[in-house]
Amino acid sequence: MDYTNVFNQDYINIALQPIVYPRFKVEILDANENAIAEIINEISADSSGSISINYQQGVRRSCTLTLIDSNGVFLPNSENKYFWINRKFKVYTGLAFNRNMLNAINLKHATQEEDVLLHEDTEEDIILVGTEVSELTDTYWFSQGVFYLTNLSANRDFSNKTVVINGVDKFGLLSSELGYNQLEGTYAVPAGTNIYSTIRNILSLDKGNGEVLDPIIPLLDPIYIDEILPYDINKSPGSYLGDILKETANVLGCDIFYDVDGRLNLVSGMLDIGYSQKATTWEFSDVLREYSGTGIDYDFTSAINVVKVMADNINDKIIQHTAENNNPASSTRIELIGKKVLPLINSSYIYNSARAKDYAEYILNIESIIQTIINFNSSFLPHLDVNTIVGITDEYFEYIQQRFIVKSLNIPLSTKALISVSASNTAELPYFEGA
Repeated sequence: MDYTNVFNQDYINIALQPIVYPRFKVEILDANENAIAEIINEISADSSGSISINYQQGVRRSCTLTLIDSNGVFLPNSENKYFWINRKFKVYTGLAFNRNMLNAINLKHATQEEDVLLHEDTEEDIILVGTEVSELTDTYWFSQGVFYLTNLSANRDFSNKTVVINGVDKFGLLSSELGYNQLEGTYAVPAGTNIYSTIRNILSLDKGNGEVLDPIIPLLDPIYIDEILPYDINKSPGSYLGDILKETANVLGCDIFYDVDGRLNLVSGMLDIGYSQKATTWEFSDVLREYSGTGIDYDFTSAINVVKVMADNINDKIIQHTAENNNPASSTRIELIGKKVLPLINSSYIYNSARAKDYAEYILNIESIIQTIINFNSSFLPHLDVNTIVGITDEYFEYIQQRFIVKSLNIPLSTKALISVSASNTAELPYFEGA
């Protein structure tokens, strides 16, 4: 039986085993993103391939996959159902198991007196989970994004025939990555336009072949449903539709991106509030095998604890706000290191005092979370994603269940490689009174 995007205790128990069985899958999608073909066995787990995810506005995900193509079925042409210009595909990663294995693992857990014993590399553990690949009948699958094909290379080395496909997430259709939707003239969205309507109208534009840019209904934060543009947005020729979407998000201090299922998200960017309430998606520890190769970068010169913003010009009124990091848990708070001030930001995103406050705090959050970066290797945990919280216990760095924001992931499409994780310490986030 297959499970998709299911995170439960059975999945956790399988992921914690000393031997795990990564699996990879590609679904070819039609214009409405219904699956029309599936690729599993042809994905080469021994060749280079990966998924890269970065927490940023717009494009977040890219991928490279190597496919074994003995019969030439993946060679691109306009009649091929697999790969051609403007073709979309969805990538999954997962962990394979069978029901007997899971029952044995759960039975072992139920009879053990101490949890820590589950992580010891004993011969008994390895015998317990060891199984033939052919016996792996079940999989926990996790979506890794919907991608557009950017380029493909075909290779033949005697009898070995492979194609390498590269993809970028759906925001690439709206920006420079795919060469579509560059503005030929000035594109204007007038002040007073509902922001949600602006986003939906852009996604509903015709590609030029009768298909809309994005048939999937976006996921828009309901707290902004009545928000309107406070000023005209004008984009000149050479810009992209994605630039308009990113500016509408910046007006609200929101993040805009495509999620693991290929749905456009517009969500609040007020980081300190959201992160303080988020549960951890995994607890890493230096005594467990899921966590290794750790290093921390301390960027002292870019540490900022004061941000001042000002409106460009609002009816000859001066609108400004200064946000300060006075979080007693932050190692870069003003009380400890003195004031380190970001150069004054003059922004058209500011249109009243409340917006000035929100925007200053949003920028201060962004500047804060890049100051202490931890990099480590994780065992194959396909549920991991950026902008989520993980806990880390590490005696050397004096962390005890310290909370970190995942900033980037590199997921090798290999049965033997480790996931590379980069994360930021949430203790560096400013604390705002009343938040």
